[in-house]
Amino acid sequence: MRWNSWGVYALLALMLTLLATFVTPLPGEEALADVFRSLYPAEGLWDGLNAVVKDRMLLGIVVLVATVGIYFLFPPREAAVPLAALMGAQAIEWVLKPIVGRSRPGIAGLLGFSGFSFPSWETLYYAAWLGAIAAVVARRVRSSFLRRAIVLLLLALAALGGIAQLACGAHWFADVVGSWLWATAWVLWLRDATRQVT
Repeated sequence: MRWNSWGVYALLALMLTLLATFVTPLPGEEALADVFRSLYPAEGLWDGLNAVVKDRMLLGIVVLVATVGIYFLFPPREAAVPLAALMGAQAIEWVLKPIVGRSRPGIAGLLGFSGFSFPSWETLYYAAWLGAIAAVVARRVRSSFLRRAIVLLLLALAALGGIAQLACGAHWFADVVGSWLWATAWVLWLRDATRQVT
């Protein structure tokens, strides 16, 4: 299996999900939580990122604008790929949250976060959505420089969204990494499944 195959990421995501189901926190997660929380006072950067990542209404507006943009910039069917990524992320979250039932870090309750921790829905949604846009861009933008620049920017935004969740103490490290793995597996599957139809 190649590293750009969705099956590799799905297997890794499944293994981490099973581990997170039975062990909270995983060995080293408390130390990692302290490291990421030490990033928290970075001049409001993480607060700002979290405000953007957590706001579902803002997500809806950004998704709508981006979908319309993709519809007009690329063949219209490409606009369905990021929307399918969001729907898949929603399904992954609905299935995994109650099954895993992982509690949040202790500080999360003090900060007003509630509910189960795995996977981090904010990280999962943005990683799946931005990753799907990156897949469309990688497939459709002809200029290799522009294609690489846009894809790297989108992946960096997805990474920063997950780091913001760790920095504010809302999630364990495995919650964010698991979200990235599930999102990657889903986006790569979508990329392969839509290769012939777009």
